[in-house]
Amino acid sequence: MILIYSHKLTPRLRYIFKTIFTDVLLSKVVFTDNIEEFELSDNVKINYSPSRLKSGTFFQSSSILFETGIKEQHITTFEFNGHPCFFSVGQDSEFPFDPFAASFYLISRYEEYLPHIKDQHERFLAAESLAYQNNFLDQPLVNTWINKISTLIEEEHNGFHFPKRTFSYLSTIDIDNAFAYKHKGFIRLLGGLAKALLGGNDLSERLKVIFGNGHDPYDTFDYQLNIHKEYNILPIYFFLLGDYGLNDKNIPVKNKSFQSLIKSLSDYYEVGIHPSYASNTNIKILTKEINRLQSITHRNTSKSRQHFLKLNLPTTYRNLIDNDIVADYTMGYAEVSGF
Repeated sequence: MILIYSHKLTPRLRYIFKTIFTDVLLSKVVFTDNIEEFELSDNVKINYSPSRLKSGTFFQSSSILFETGIKEQHITTFEFNGHPCFFSVGQDSEFPFDPFAASFYLISRYEEYLPHIKDQHERFLAAESLAYQNNFLDQPLVNTWINKISTLIEEEHNGFHFPKRTFSYLSTIDIDNAFAYKHKGFIRLLGGLAKALLGGNDLSERLKVIFGNGHDPYDTFDYQLNIHKEYNILPIYFFLLGDYGLNDKNIPVKNKSFQSLIKSLSDYYEVGIHPSYASNTNIKILTKEINRLQSITHRNTSKSRQHFLKLNLPTTYRNLIDNDIVADYTMGYAEVSGF
């Protein structure tokens, strides 16, 4: 157990310390704002406050974890042990920066709550981020800081070791459009044929599939099943079940073959909702789509990833929470990979 002292215990402080020590370092933390209790404790101790105490590993605190509301943060990055950092503190602290405040800023996506330029799909651009602007988007910076914290604590407390974590791989697959040519409905079938006649290069393939003489190029589900079995992978499939629209063009929800595909995959693997483009600003549409999936699988839906990676904080998460979604896999930039 690790005892955390601070002069003021706030929700932000509790959140980031639990994230770092419980979720990542797999260790229990307890909090106190009582100096006497802290000094008398024999546990591993961290003092997160403006001033050093008689005992405990001292990380001098900056202000952001004690603030309320969202405001512009004037951030200057610098290097510590070869890695970028920010929120500088005094020389008396173990590190020359506040790793808990900096981690909170990045993990909470604080900057996405501030005024920023969005792309054509109302998404936060990578170019607007602190990480992109300071060339550390390709670095797992928070994990690097956590490793430094854990190493320091283990060195200062002989015999104390954090539990070892193991690597695991998770495959997640979005089904935006289950079939290229099949099961689209009569009007969309005619539209696709007309488009192919007017200059498309897939007319022959399209006709073969429609008349049962060819294989739909998007129908790779048996192949995926074999790969997953061979390598013992348990993927999560996210199905788009929105009504047809400019940016939502999956198979009609009432199509029996489409429903059969969803049921079949849900027998082997976990299935989640892929909320439509239209649902991102309309909780009623989101609820309808989740209910559609649950009526097909006869299971509760608890996981999601947004179509087009549309994520607007805090609205998207609040709408998901209101629909009993407990895990979302959207967070990330659409135009560039990174942390």
